Amino acid sequence: MFLIASCIVIQAAAYAQKGACTLAGQLKADDIVTPVHVKNEEGADFTIPVAADGSFKGNITIPEKGFYTVTAIGNVYLEPGYDLQIRYADSAYRFAGKGALENNAFVTAYRSLHHYVPVSAVTTLGQEALYFPCPNSWENWRHS
Repeated sequence: MFLIASCIVIQAAAYAQKGACTLAGQLKADDIVTPVHVKNEEGADFTIPVAADGSFKGNITIPEKGFYTVTAIGNVYLEPGYDLQIRYADSAYRFAGKGALENNAFVTAYRSLHHYVPVSAVTTLGQEALYFPCPNSWENWRHS
């Protein structure tokens, strides 16, 4: 019985970690707010406290991968296991750590394509179109 209970506890702890991710960074002086809210369109809302100097660090458990709006920063793509460090540089927030590749690509695409693709700090429809092609679209194109 103890063995079964131990297995259940271990599996529950592993499942709880599946959605965990870490956000840390430094807000630029004009953007300092406290707390930072991390929200998605389905109603999730997490808060991360911000120190007086604009630094923040928090672990949150997201319900699913996708775009989240982060107060003062904008849209950020998060997946379970990400460990993002966020800093302001070159007139935009830049990312380091696990998940940086996707988020820096998003920043570059946003800055380059906002004239051609409808993007907004409030909605993510345009951003999702950039990253999530229609199912089988590549296969359909290749065989036509």
